[in-house]
Amino acid sequence: FDDTTYSSAAGGTSIAYTGTANLYPLFRVTGPGVLRSIRNGLTGAKLIFNYTLFAGERVTIDCEARRVTSTLRGDITALVHPSSQLDAFYLAAGQTQTLYTHMTGTTGSSGVVMEGYRALLTGDV
Repeated sequence: FDDTTYSSAAGGTSIAYTGTANLYPLFRVTGPGVLRSIRNGLTGAKLIFNYTLFAGERVTIDCEARRVTSTLRGDITALVHPSSQLDAFYLAAGQTQTLYTHMTGTTGSSGVVMEGYRALLTGDV
């Protein structure tokens, strides 16, 4: 997700995931900005936050561990909106899907990066 050069950034990126097992991603969000949401267009799963990140603050959203942490505030999992699907947010195996993100108040140093875990059982991620 690289559309963070405007004060209100929203972007989508298409991911062709060829793994044979669903992938629960890890997102790294860098402030400043207000992280509004991340959504998977294929599965419909969404993560709703409305969380304000300070300049230089990094938030890690670990969908596998179902935990959200901040470099400044520690564990902030309780701040995830109740309608979010942190426990069911994944990339569907063998599918092309689009992930959408929305942040406001961003600058050129803001960003959202997605990482995947290596699947130790299948080794195909």
